[in-house]
Amino acid sequence: MGLRRRFGPLLALAAPLAFGCAATDSPADAAPDRCEMEGCRWVFSLSLDLPTTWETMRGSTVTVCRNGACAAGSYSCLPESPGVDVGRACPLPTVDVGGIAVMVSAHVFVAAGGAMYLHVTWDAYSPGDYTSPGDTYRVEVREPAGAAIVDHTEVVAEYEITYPNGSSCRPTCHEATIDRRATPAP
Repeated sequence: MGLRRRFGPLLALAAPLAFGCAATDSPADAAPDRCEMEGCRWVFSLSLDLPTTWETMRGSTVTVCRNGACAAGSYSCLPESPGVDVGRACPLPTVDVGGIAVMVSAHVFVAAGGAMYLHVTWDAYSPGDYTSPGDTYRVEVREPAGAAIVDHTEVVAEYEITYPNGSSCRPTCHEATIDRRATPAP
């Protein structure tokens, strides 16, 4: 587990105290060069059930699109054994969105009981706001014979605005986190 993921919540709480970016500071009082400790997580996150087997997933393909810009790849690099509660994925190419190279991921997770789910993220490596209400995301997973395992479209009505370093500090993030699994995580 990366340091950002493990300690991110603590850093987000400590940054305003350590660097003077308390939420009560006015934007003029904040020193942006002292505030940038946490970046945006993602623009879009979607979790979906995967009604198939690990063996079938190992030969499947995945396509993730946002407003027609797509990243496509294969799960051929998955190991023979999935591991439990560990996300596994094969690299997908970056997608150019208005000059911003965006990373897309589609991790496969296997729960302790054997149920599988897909966790897709459309990352926000640039704090630039390239989101709009009505953005349409599409996720498609196809088995080796071509039949659809998942064919899901999600339209984001509105993005949540977050400030990982406090409202007086950059960046301002736009996020949509959606869980469509039959039994969402607690």
